[in-house]
Amino acid sequence: MVEPAGAGTGGREPRDAGGGIRELLLVLALVLPGAGVVAWLTSRFSEQHTREALASQGALLKAAAEGNASRISAWFRERLADAAFYNESDRILEEVPGMRSGAAAEGSAGEAVRVLFDRMVDRHGYRSIRLVEPSDGRVLLHRGRAGQPETPPDPALLRRAVEEGTVGGDILPRQDGGRCLDFAASVGSPDPLVVVLRTDPDATLVPQLIGGGSFGPTGEILLVGLQGGEVVFHSPTAGPAGMAAGLRRPLSGAGTIAAEGLRGKSGVVEGLDHAGVPVVAAVAPVEGTPWVVMAKLDRAAVEEGLSLYRRSAWSLAGCSVLLFGGGAWISLWRARVRSRLKEAEERLRRQEMEEGLASLIRDGNDVMFLAAEDLSLLDFNDRAMEFYGYSRNEMALLNARDLRALSTRDRIEEGVAGLREGEGRIYETLHRRKDGTDVPVEVSLRTLRWGGRKVYQTAVRDITRRREAEAALESTRTQFLQAQKMEAVGRLAGGVAHDFNNMLTVINGYAEILTAGLAPSDPSLPHVKEILKAGRRAADLTRQLLAFSRHHVVLPRVLDLNALVRDLEKMLRRLIGEDIRLEVALHPGLAPVLADPGHLEQVIMNLVVNARDAIPGVGTITIRTREAPAAAGAGGGGILLEIEDTGVGMTEEVKAHVFEPFFTTKQEGKGTGLGMATVYGIVNQAGGTVGIESAPGRGTTIRVLLPRASASPRPESADGAAASPEVPVSVLLDVSGSDTYESPPDADAFGAGHFGVGVLLDLAGDDRYALAGDRSLGLGAGVFGVGALLDAAGDDAYSGVGFCQGAGAVGWGTLSDLGGTDAYDAYFFSQGFGYVLGAGVLTDLAGNDRYSLNDADLKSPSAQSKDHNSSLGQGFGFGVRADYLDGHSLAGGVGILADREGDDRYSCGVFGQGGGYWMGVGMLLDAAGNDDYRGVWYVQGACAHFAVGILDDGGGDDRYLASMNMAQGAGHDYSLGVLLDRGGNDLYEAPNLSLGGGNADGVGILLDAGGDDSYTSRGITLGHASVATPAEAPTVRHASLTLGVFLDLGGGRDS
Repeated sequence: MVEPAGAGTGGREPRDAGGGIRELLLVLALVLPGAGVVAWLTSRFSEQHTREALASQGALLKAAAEGNASRISAWFRERLADAAFYNESDRILEEVPGMRSGAAAEGSAGEAVRVLFDRMVDRHGYRSIRLVEPSDGRVLLHRGRAGQPETPPDPALLRRAVEEGTVGGDILPRQDGGRCLDFAASVGSPDPLVVVLRTDPDATLVPQLIGGGSFGPTGEILLVGLQGGEVVFHSPTAGPAGMAAGLRRPLSGAGTIAAEGLRGKSGVVEGLDHAGVPVVAAVAPVEGTPWVVMAKLDRAAVEEGLSLYRRSAWSLAGCSVLLFGGGAWISLWRARVRSRLKEAEERLRRQEMEEGLASLIRDGNDVMFLAAEDLSLLDFNDRAMEFYGYSRNEMALLNARDLRALSTRDRIEEGVAGLREGEGRIYETLHRRKDGTDVPVEVSLRTLRWGGRKVYQTAVRDITRRREAEAALESTRTQFLQAQKMEAVGRLAGGVAHDFNNMLTVINGYAEILTAGLAPSDPSLPHVKEILKAGRRAADLTRQLLAFSRHHVVLPRVLDLNALVRDLEKMLRRLIGEDIRLEVALHPGLAPVLADPGHLEQVIMNLVVNARDAIPGVGTITIRTREAPAAAGAGGGGILLEIEDTGVGMTEEVKAHVFEPFFTTKQEGKGTGLGMATVYGIVNQAGGTVGIESAPGRGTTIRVLLPRASASPRPESADGAAASPEVPVSVLLDVSGSDTYESPPDADAFGAGHFGVGVLLDLAGDDRYALAGDRSLGLGAGVFGVGALLDAAGDDAYSGVGFCQGAGAVGWGTLSDLGGTDAYDAYFFSQGFGYVLGAGVLTDLAGNDRYSLNDADLKSPSAQSKDHNSSLGQGFGFGVRADYLDGHSLAGGVGILADREGDDRYSCGVFGQGGGYWMGVGMLLDAAGNDDYRGVWYVQGACAHFAVGILDDGGGDDRYLASMNMAQGAGHDYSLGVLLDRGGNDLYEAPNLSLGGGNADGVGILLDAGGDDSYTSRGITLGHASVATPAEAPTVRHASLTLGVFLDLGGGRDS
């Protein structure tokens, strides 16, 4: 304990008695007038606070009363609505005569009424529902809770129901001591019955009164009513003075507030309650009922809070006086105490610094200790004992040198050499625990003065995880370098695969032509088939190379897994060597799977190679196939491929990381770590799963679960040869150079067959695609045809009699022109020509391109009579002619042309989009460029039934020229034609300009938003059957609905 300076008799100075009296009188002269002023202000503030408190409580009580009244009124109206439901129920009205006679009560009709009553009881919580004869109160039908006595309904309520229709009653006592509340509705006329819905107010109505407890112990919210000259109080809880729900008082003894509320007074009032206690209350009437809600609070409770305030105010005033007076006395001692405090604070500061240092050492999360200049330990924390494994006594006998590992113990002096007081140093080293294990640590060392001598404050942090993270980072960096190397190899492999694939396209094409041209008995046919088989295997090899270089296209097929394994068996035996035996156990009659055969071969080869590498000497690899149970795969099971080896097996840690890219257990240079990752990716993409069962010394079993093929087509074998249907896929990828692709007359089919897929990717170079003779360039021609052409760059030329994409019963054609000034010259230019459904999409994003199709006679009006086969068609039938509207063979057509940029030229005999027998949709989106659209016919959405044609001209000075008709939405039954001219000085020239020319219903809309446009035509029709209909279509009928809209929004001088 620090003793103040000057303590004791020798340090005390004598005091002047007269000076003390003068100081006392001065203090009294200052304090007494101030005390009087404080007392007067306190009294005034207390009165004002009383008024404010009463007003505040009144406002809260009023809000509570009005809120509860509104809630009970809404509840009452809902019950009346439930009763009114039966007043209007047709079923009950039909059964009233039978119910009165008792004949229908036991029949099916009576059962229907009982179901209605039971449903209302169950859903809305009514105690019972009864159908009553109002004249004598006889109950014809009763539904509700069984086994409970019921009080008959109030006759007055029944009479009111007959007179008024739907009424609500009052809260009445029941025979079992409870209470009830009835709602009644009359049913039928002129002699109605009454439906009585009875509810338990204690369970449904009274709980609506909420919020009374928020006003304190004496606060209460009551529902008050008048029955037979008595006031009835209803409360959700037992109130003060033993009041229970349903308390009754005569009107004269019910208190002034309840009586005034029942007489119609509302708002905040003060008076006596039913117990004669002065209260502050708020009264609110319940609309539509004889009740009022009263929220009350004892005035004593308010006064109690005010008395507390008064006592606090007077106490505060007294304290103020005492403090004011005591302040004078205290100021006399401040100067004397100040000097003593300064001395004590200095001693305390030194003590706190030493205790803080000790606390830092004791409670730190890191290992911390103090060492003397001779490195003996002076103090340490519990974390140090835990980290090194020593007890406190053992630790106290150690030297800092003893904590070092043997390899670093001799260099401990280097860490402290040259450190002056207040300086620090951080370095890494090795420490040794009691059990002999060495741990990498980071040491933070600082010298300071402690207890009058120089010490070393040391913090030690375990950096084992940091070292592991650094090692992992270094490993990742090495893997990244390996990945870059593999990426470079992959690019090389991809380039080789692309070139090789182009050559294979020619080889396989000629082989297929030779196969088709040879008779079955021709001795050369087996040799040609072997060439075709080898070509297909080479194509699969190119896909594997593309997969390795990440440029692959996944082409799943329905195939026989057993056949695939048998085709690979010879190669696998050569792959694993003579010391390892390969056993194959294939389940007979195995269901087909849906997968890419080339990728599945890669899965099998990767797993077999891994199994071979896991066998150190002689061993066995077993390949099995079998049906998986339904629980093993989605959709009724799957097909299981198992590859088992007798190798060294895997630990749990290896199994946890086996599918991670670049993870390998092989020696450096013997594995990339991509094999199992590739297996996982391929199987997962095919919708399957991969499982591993392995243990050290027990070998490994890899289970690949593949989904069954749900389709009925026959599976393909490994070489892709299936009897039917064929899915020929042709891919031509041109990545560089200015090449010329010339084809003889017999090689114009690019991806032809029952299912045709043709893809041409032109990524660079000024190329030329020329087809000799009268051949055409076809992409994806078959029963189901898909064709895609992507022209990304270069000034290319496509020439031939026909340019066809996606021609078949269902056809889809896509042409994306992303750059270059290209030329498309063909007699036919068709996209998505389908017998059932055709879709064509042409996206022109850049370049001044030319689409020219036999346009020699386009400007001549007489061209109408000529037999034009030249056409630019999207979403039409194959072989479109100038009289194409006879296309009954078409079920639906969709054509979309998006011209985003460039001054392009579209010239053809027929410019058609979306021609279908049932539905045709044509859309032309011209966003920019000064384009030229020419044709004998210009039609969008031409069909026999439903037609939609939309032309959106967003910019550029475009020209739309047709020597015959320019029609949008030319349908036999229903047609919609829309022309949106949003900008540019455009020219629309045709003998007939028709929008929405439908035979039955036609809608035509022309919206001119800007630009100096010119519409030149002998007649412009909007929403009328003015376009020629198909020759084979039904006879033209009078249009039942025609609507024509021409909106000129300004922004140009139009003609």
